[in-house]
Amino acid sequence: MSKEEKIEGAGKKKSLFDICNELQDLERVIFADDQGCDDNEEWEVLAEKLAKATSDFEEKIDSYAGFIRALNDRCTARYRESIRLRDLGKRDQYLVNKLENALKYAFEKRGIKQVETVKNKVSLQNVGGIIPLDVHCDLDINQMSERFVKVTKSINKAAIREALEKGEEVTGCKLLERGQSIRIK
Repeated sequence: MSKEEKIEGAGKKKSLFDICNELQDLERVIFADDQGCDDNEEWEVLAEKLAKATSDFEEKIDSYAGFIRALNDRCTARYRESIRLRDLGKRDQYLVNKLENALKYAFEKRGIKQVETVKNKVSLQNVGGIIPLDVHCDLDINQMSERFVKVTKSINKAAIREALEKGEEVTGCKLLERGQSIRIK
């Protein structure tokens, strides 16, 4: 396929990248120092192609922006729905815990370990896993044996950033350039 056929597009929908390439090709021809057009007709054809490509570009940008807004709205709605469902799940779990505690209380009050009904077999049993531990909150960690204290180290990114901004060198670290983002209004 020749450049002219690509530029013409033969009436099919072009991708954003095709349109950008078309504009770049047209601008290269129009602004080339060594390929100036002497013929007014040739300039008019190039100007029409540039106007059409620019119009296609703006139309494509509008399409992208509209689609991005629709996706963003759907994303927001799904996020809100996930929060709503999470909250419903929390309420259900609260009710489950409350009802289980009521059954536990009833079993303990009556001194029974198991009840078998027509539909269910319900029993009171010991919880497995690690034995629970109670550590008093007023305990002074500095008076504890080192054997019972766990120290966690982490990188202080704020201090590294501050040092780099002041011109200090920090091995293995560097400040990056801020990125760019699209804003649709």
